[in-house]
Amino acid sequence: TLPRMQPGARVKIVGLQSEEGSKLNDEEGIIDHFSRIRDRFAVSLPGQSDLKMVKEANLELLEAPPAAAVFANEEVMMEKLKAMGMPAELLVDLSPAQKKQMFEMTQRQNIVESAKKMAGITEAESTELTDAGLYSWRDASDHVFLEIKTEVKDVRDVKCKIEEGSIHVYVSSAPDNKSTILEGTLFQKVNVNESKCHMREDGIMAIELKKVSHMRWLMVLR
Repeated sequence: TLPRMQPGARVKIVGLQSEEGSKLNDEEGIIDHFSRIRDRFAVSLPGQSDLKMVKEANLELLEAPPAAAVFANEEVMMEKLKAMGMPAELLVDLSPAQKKQMFEMTQRQNIVESAKKMAGITEAESTELTDAGLYSWRDASDHVFLEIKTEVKDVRDVKCKIEEGSIHVYVSSAPDNKSTILEGTLFQKVNVNESKCHMREDGIMAIELKKVSHMRWLMVLR
């Protein structure tokens, strides 16, 4: 289940004990997203460019996020996204599950504002697919960054194959029916030669996808 606090909520940081963390106590900010991998909320503070990763126990809810839906339903969402300039080829052939996923994301005002700015990105913004569980991701001006948590004994067994329109992360030593960690069609095309991935010692597969078109991504996989 998702945490009680949600993106868009205004919060105050409290109870941090470390020397560095205690400097943030009583600071007020807005929740940007929740990271399942880190089990922390990313909080945007006024005047600071980097997001602060904070446990729920160290956040005091000051104001809940707006409850009003941005789009009334999926059909309205699809029409509005087309009107915003979202290429039609990105919206066709979406499965019912993918439409539902996109609709849930567009109930967040910051996601819709990102979609409106698709044609001209000047700043990196952070967002996460909070209902995926398997990975976290961040949309920047010309890249998309992913972190995938793996449960393997030998990190050298985890492989990543990036193609122009798809990605496949798998365990090379596992049987075929159990080898795939993540596989699917990417939201938009990427530059294969300038995309890269590497396996960290903590079991996290870090992936950097270079965008072909400088447009906002509303999700990683279609």
